[in-house]
Amino acid sequence: MIADQLNDQRKFNDNEKRIADYFLRKEEDLREISARKAAQELYVSPSTVTRFCERLGFKGYPDFVRQYCHELERRKHEFQDVNANYPFHKEDAGKKVAEKVVRVYKDVLDDIEGLLKEEDLQKAAAMLSESRIIHIVASGSYLSACGPFREKMMKIGFNVALEAGGDLAYYTAANAKTDECFIFLSYSGEVKNTLRPAQKAREKHLPSISLTSYGDNSLRKLCDLNFSVSTREKMQSSLGDYSMTLSVIFYLDLLYSLVFQKNYMANSMKKKQLTKEFEVNRKSDNPILKD
Repeated sequence: MIADQLNDQRKFNDNEKRIADYFLRKEEDLREISARKAAQELYVSPSTVTRFCERLGFKGYPDFVRQYCHELERRKHEFQDVNANYPFHKEDAGKKVAEKVVRVYKDVLDDIEGLLKEEDLQKAAAMLSESRIIHIVASGSYLSACGPFREKMMKIGFNVALEAGGDLAYYTAANAKTDECFIFLSYSGEVKNTLRPAQKAREKHLPSISLTSYGDNSLRKLCDLNFSVSTREKMQSSLGDYSMTLSVIFYLDLLYSLVFQKNYMANSMKKKQLTKEFEVNRKSDNPILKD
Protein backbone atom coordinates (compact mmCIF):
# COMPACT_ATOMS: atom_id res chain seq x y z
CA MET A 1 0.00 0.00 0.00
CA ILE A 2 1.22 3.52 -0.79
CA ALA A 3 0.40 4.75 2.70
CA ASP A 4 2.65 2.02 4.11
CA GLN A 5 5.49 3.20 1.86
CA LEU A 6 5.05 6.77 3.09
CA ASN A 7 4.98 5.70 6.73
CA ASP A 8 8.07 3.51 6.47
CA GLN A 9 10.64 6.32 6.49
CA ARG A 10 13.70 4.39 7.68
CA LYS A 11 15.56 4.91 4.39
CA PHE A 12 14.36 8.45 3.68
CA ASN A 13 16.56 11.51 4.00
CA ASP A 14 15.25 14.62 5.76
CA ASN A 15 13.64 16.13 2.65
CA GLU A 16 11.99 12.82 1.74
CA LYS A 17 10.58 12.48 5.26
CA ARG A 18 9.04 15.94 4.99
CA ILE A 19 7.53 15.13 1.60
CA ALA A 20 6.13 11.82 2.88
CA ASP A 21 4.57 13.51 5.92
CA TYR A 22 3.11 16.19 3.66
CA PHE A 23 1.51 13.59 1.40
CA LEU A 24 0.09 11.71 4.40
CA ARG A 25 -1.34 14.92 5.80
CA LYS A 26 -2.85 16.27 2.57
CA GLU A 27 -4.27 12.96 1.33
CA GLU A 28 -6.96 13.57 -1.34
CA ASP A 29 -6.32 17.34 -1.28
CA LEU A 30 -3.27 16.51 -3.42
CA ARG A 31 -5.62 16.37 -6.43
CA GLU A 32 -5.76 20.17 -6.28
CA ILE A 33 -2.05 20.66 -5.53
CA SER A 34 0.55 20.77 -8.30
CA ALA A 35 4.11 19.56 -7.87
CA ARG A 36 5.24 23.19 -7.99
CA LYS A 37 2.83 24.26 -5.23
CA ALA A 38 3.79 21.27 -3.06
CA ALA A 39 7.45 22.14 -3.55
CA GLN A 40 6.82 25.75 -2.52
CA GLU A 41 5.07 24.70 0.67
CA LEU A 42 7.88 22.27 1.48
CA TYR A 43 10.70 24.67 0.53
CA VAL A 44 12.20 22.17 -1.91
CA SER A 45 12.48 22.15 -5.71
CA PRO A 46 9.73 20.58 -7.88
CA SER A 47 12.33 18.09 -9.17
CA THR A 48 12.88 16.89 -5.58
CA VAL A 49 9.17 16.11 -5.29
CA THR A 50 9.20 14.35 -8.66
CA ARG A 51 12.28 12.25 -7.79
CA PHE A 52 10.68 11.17 -4.53
CA CYS A 53 7.59 9.92 -6.36
CA GLU A 54 9.81 8.08 -8.83
CA ARG A 55 11.71 6.49 -5.96
CA LEU A 56 8.42 5.08 -4.71
CA GLY A 57 7.93 3.41 -8.10
CA PHE A 58 5.70 5.93 -9.89
CA LYS A 59 6.23 7.71 -13.20
CA GLY A 60 6.16 11.11 -11.53
CA TYR A 61 4.04 13.30 -9.30
CA PRO A 62 0.78 13.13 -11.35
CA ASP A 63 0.98 9.33 -11.49
CA PHE A 64 1.61 9.18 -7.74
CA VAL A 65 -1.34 11.47 -6.96
CA ARG A 66 -3.69 9.49 -9.20
CA GLN A 67 -2.81 6.14 -7.67
CA TYR A 68 -2.58 7.44 -4.09
CA CYS A 69 -5.99 9.11 -4.28
CA HIS A 70 -7.49 6.00 -5.84
CA GLU A 71 -6.12 3.96 -2.94
CA LEU A 72 -7.57 6.40 -0.40
CA GLU A 73 -10.96 6.33 -2.12
CA ARG A 74 -10.91 2.55 -2.23
CA ARG A 75 -10.10 2.30 1.46
CA LYS A 76 -13.08 4.51 2.33
CA HIS A 77 -15.46 2.06 0.71
CA GLU A 78 -13.55 -1.05 1.64
CA PHE A 79 -15.88 -3.85 2.67
CA GLN A 80 -18.09 -1.79 4.96
CA ASP A 81 -19.58 -4.88 6.57
CA VAL A 82 -17.37 -7.59 5.07
CA ASN A 83 -13.79 -8.11 6.19
CA ALA A 84 -11.66 -9.26 3.25
CA ASN A 85 -9.63 -11.57 5.49
CA TYR A 86 -12.63 -12.95 7.41
CA PRO A 87 -15.61 -12.42 5.11
CA PHE A 88 -17.96 -14.72 7.05
CA HIS A 89 -18.44 -15.92 10.61
CA LYS A 90 -19.10 -19.32 12.13
CA GLU A 91 -22.68 -18.39 13.07
CA ASP A 92 -23.64 -17.19 9.55
CA ALA A 93 -26.32 -19.14 7.73
CA GLY A 94 -25.43 -20.60 4.34
CA LYS A 95 -27.33 -17.90 2.45
CA LYS A 96 -25.55 -15.21 4.45
CA VAL A 97 -22.16 -16.71 3.62
CA ALA A 98 -23.16 -16.70 -0.06
CA GLU A 99 -24.18 -13.03 0.12
CA LYS A 100 -20.85 -12.07 1.68
CA VAL A 101 -18.76 -14.02 -0.83
CA VAL A 102 -20.72 -12.36 -3.65
CA ARG A 103 -19.96 -8.99 -2.02
CA VAL A 104 -16.26 -9.88 -1.90
CA TYR A 105 -16.31 -10.80 -5.59
CA LYS A 106 -18.07 -7.58 -6.59
CA ASP A 107 -15.64 -5.43 -4.62
CA VAL A 108 -12.63 -7.26 -6.05
CA LEU A 109 -13.80 -6.67 -9.61
CA ASP A 110 -14.63 -3.02 -8.86
CA ASP A 111 -11.09 -2.61 -7.50
CA ILE A 112 -9.55 -4.00 -10.67
CA GLU A 113 -11.75 -2.00 -13.03
CA GLY A 114 -10.67 1.22 -11.33
CA LEU A 115 -7.00 0.40 -11.90
CA LEU A 116 -7.12 -0.52 -15.59
CA LYS A 117 -5.47 1.71 -18.19
CA GLU A 118 -6.41 1.52 -21.87
CA GLU A 119 -2.81 1.98 -22.98
CA ASP A 120 -1.61 -0.97 -20.88
CA LEU A 121 -4.42 -3.20 -22.13
CA GLN A 122 -3.54 -2.52 -25.76
CA LYS A 123 0.17 -3.11 -25.11
CA ALA A 124 -0.61 -6.42 -23.39
CA ALA A 125 -2.83 -7.55 -26.25
CA ALA A 126 -0.09 -6.73 -28.77
CA MET A 127 2.59 -8.47 -26.70
CA LEU A 128 0.64 -11.71 -26.40
CA SER A 129 -0.58 -11.67 -30.01
CA GLU A 130 2.99 -11.38 -31.30
CA SER A 131 4.44 -14.14 -29.09
CA ARG A 132 5.12 -17.64 -30.35
CA ILE A 133 5.00 -19.02 -26.80
CA ILE A 134 3.38 -17.43 -23.74
CA HIS A 135 4.91 -18.66 -20.49
CA ILE A 136 2.96 -18.26 -17.25
CA VAL A 137 5.06 -18.55 -14.10
CA ALA A 138 3.12 -19.14 -10.88
CA SER A 139 2.85 -21.57 -8.02
CA GLY A 140 0.24 -23.57 -6.15
CA SER A 141 -3.43 -22.88 -6.77
CA TYR A 142 -2.61 -19.83 -8.88
CA LEU A 143 -1.01 -22.07 -11.50
CA SER A 144 -4.09 -24.30 -11.52
CA ALA A 145 -6.26 -21.25 -12.14
CA CYS A 146 -4.35 -20.68 -15.41
CA GLY A 147 -5.54 -23.93 -16.99
CA PRO A 148 -8.71 -22.51 -18.62
CA PHE A 149 -6.70 -19.63 -20.11
CA ARG A 150 -4.25 -22.08 -21.65
CA GLU A 151 -7.07 -24.13 -23.18
CA LYS A 152 -8.91 -21.13 -24.59
CA MET A 153 -5.74 -19.69 -26.09
CA MET A 154 -4.86 -23.04 -27.68
CA LYS A 155 -8.26 -23.10 -29.38
CA ILE A 156 -7.35 -19.94 -31.29
CA GLY A 157 -3.84 -21.08 -32.14
CA PHE A 158 -1.64 -19.83 -29.29
CA ASN A 159 0.91 -21.90 -27.41
CA VAL A 160 0.72 -21.33 -23.64
CA ALA A 161 3.13 -23.06 -21.25
CA LEU A 162 2.46 -23.21 -17.50
CA GLU A 163 5.64 -23.07 -15.44
CA ALA A 164 5.85 -23.67 -11.69
CA GLY A 165 8.26 -21.14 -10.21
CA GLY A 166 11.79 -22.24 -9.39
CA ASP A 167 14.58 -23.94 -11.31
CA LEU A 168 12.56 -25.00 -14.36
CA ALA A 169 11.05 -21.54 -14.79
CA TYR A 170 14.53 -20.02 -14.54
CA TYR A 171 15.92 -22.41 -17.15
CA THR A 172 12.93 -21.71 -19.39
CA ALA A 173 13.64 -17.97 -19.24
CA ALA A 174 17.34 -18.57 -19.83
CA ASN A 175 16.61 -20.50 -23.03
CA ALA A 176 13.63 -18.50 -24.29
CA LYS A 177 13.81 -16.74 -27.64
CA THR A 178 12.87 -13.15 -28.45
CA ASP A 179 9.46 -14.20 -29.78
CA GLU A 180 8.42 -15.62 -26.40
CA CYS A 181 6.88 -13.68 -23.52
CA PHE A 182 6.20 -14.22 -19.82
CA ILE A 183 3.34 -13.60 -17.40
CA PHE A 184 4.45 -13.70 -13.74
CA LEU A 185 1.92 -14.22 -10.95
CA SER A 186 2.73 -13.31 -7.35
CA TYR A 187 0.54 -11.62 -4.75
CA SER A 188 3.42 -10.19 -2.72
CA GLY A 189 5.76 -9.70 -5.67
CA GLU A 190 8.62 -10.87 -3.45
CA VAL A 191 8.71 -14.66 -4.00
CA LYS A 192 12.23 -15.71 -4.97
CA ASN A 193 11.03 -18.59 -7.17
CA THR A 194 9.20 -16.01 -9.28
CA LEU A 195 11.72 -13.19 -9.07
CA ARG A 196 14.69 -15.23 -10.34
CA PRO A 197 13.08 -16.18 -13.69
CA ALA A 198 11.67 -12.64 -13.95
CA GLN A 199 15.17 -11.24 -13.51
CA LYS A 200 16.52 -13.59 -16.19
CA ALA A 201 13.71 -12.59 -18.58
CA ARG A 202 14.57 -8.94 -18.01
CA GLU A 203 18.28 -9.56 -18.61
CA LYS A 204 17.39 -11.12 -21.97
CA HIS A 205 14.97 -8.29 -22.84
CA LEU A 206 12.04 -10.71 -23.08
CA PRO A 207 8.62 -9.03 -22.87
CA SER A 208 6.83 -9.66 -19.58
CA ILE A 209 3.66 -8.94 -17.63
CA SER A 210 3.07 -9.17 -13.90
CA LEU A 211 -0.15 -9.83 -12.01
CA THR A 212 0.72 -8.68 -8.50
CA SER A 213 -0.31 -6.54 -5.55
CA TYR A 214 -1.03 -2.83 -5.79
CA GLY A 215 1.90 -0.57 -4.87
CA ASP A 216 5.64 -1.02 -5.09
CA ASN A 217 7.31 -4.44 -5.03
CA SER A 218 10.31 -6.20 -6.60
CA LEU A 219 8.37 -8.02 -9.33
CA ARG A 220 6.82 -4.83 -10.69
CA LYS A 221 10.28 -3.36 -11.23
CA LEU A 222 11.28 -6.33 -13.42
CA CYS A 223 8.28 -6.44 -15.78
CA ASP A 224 7.32 -4.33 -18.80
CA LEU A 225 3.64 -4.19 -17.87
CA ASN A 226 2.10 -4.49 -14.42
CA PHE A 227 -1.54 -5.24 -13.65
CA SER A 228 -2.62 -4.78 -10.05
CA VAL A 229 -4.73 -7.45 -8.39
CA SER A 230 -7.20 -6.53 -5.66
CA THR A 231 -4.99 -6.02 -2.63
CA ARG A 232 -7.27 -6.50 0.37
CA GLU A 233 -6.06 -9.70 1.99
CA LYS A 234 -3.19 -10.38 4.36
CA MET A 235 -0.72 -12.96 3.07
CA GLN A 236 -1.18 -15.43 5.95
CA SER A 237 -4.12 -14.47 8.16
CA SER A 238 -6.97 -14.65 5.62
CA LEU A 239 -9.50 -17.48 5.40
CA GLY A 240 -8.78 -17.98 1.69
CA ASP A 241 -7.17 -16.29 -1.30
CA TYR A 242 -10.46 -14.94 -2.58
CA SER A 243 -9.16 -11.69 -4.05
CA MET A 244 -5.98 -13.01 -5.67
CA THR A 245 -7.62 -16.10 -7.16
CA LEU A 246 -10.51 -14.13 -8.63
CA SER A 247 -8.11 -11.43 -9.84
CA VAL A 248 -6.02 -14.02 -11.70
CA ILE A 249 -9.09 -15.57 -13.35
CA PHE A 250 -10.43 -12.16 -14.36
CA TYR A 251 -7.16 -10.86 -15.77
CA LEU A 252 -6.50 -14.00 -17.80
CA ASP A 253 -10.03 -13.93 -19.18
CA LEU A 254 -9.52 -10.26 -20.04
CA LEU A 255 -6.20 -10.92 -21.77
CA TYR A 256 -7.73 -13.78 -23.75
CA SER A 257 -10.61 -11.52 -24.80
CA LEU A 258 -8.25 -8.77 -25.94
CA VAL A 259 -6.14 -11.20 -27.99
CA PHE A 260 -9.29 -12.74 -29.47
CA GLN A 261 -10.61 -9.30 -30.40
CA LYS A 262 -7.51 -8.37 -32.42
CA ASN A 263 -8.44 -10.96 -35.06
CA TYR A 264 -12.07 -11.44 -34.18
CA MET A 265 -13.55 -13.11 -37.28
CA ALA A 266 -10.62 -15.47 -37.90
CA ASN A 267 -10.49 -16.50 -34.24
CA SER A 268 -14.24 -17.05 -34.15
CA MET A 269 -14.06 -19.37 -37.14
CA LYS A 270 -11.01 -21.21 -35.84
CA LYS A 271 -12.48 -21.82 -32.39
CA LYS A 272 -15.83 -22.95 -33.77
CA GLN A 273 -14.18 -25.35 -36.22
CA LEU A 274 -11.85 -26.93 -33.65
CA THR A 275 -14.63 -27.25 -31.09
CA LYS A 276 -16.92 -28.86 -33.65
CA GLU A 277 -14.22 -31.35 -34.71
CA PHE A 278 -13.28 -32.43 -31.19
CA GLU A 279 -16.57 -32.30 -29.31
CA VAL A 280 -18.55 -34.47 -31.73
CA ASN A 281 -20.16 -36.46 -28.90
CA ARG A 282 -20.89 -33.54 -26.62
CA LYS A 283 -24.67 -33.26 -26.44
CA SER A 284 -27.37 -31.88 -24.19
CA ASP A 285 -31.14 -32.00 -24.07
CA ASN A 286 -31.19 -28.63 -22.37
CA PRO A 287 -32.54 -26.13 -24.95
CA ILE A 288 -30.56 -23.34 -23.30
CA LEU A 289 -27.29 -25.08 -24.15
CA LYS A 290 -28.04 -26.08 -27.71
CA ASP A 291 -26.43 -24.10 -30.55
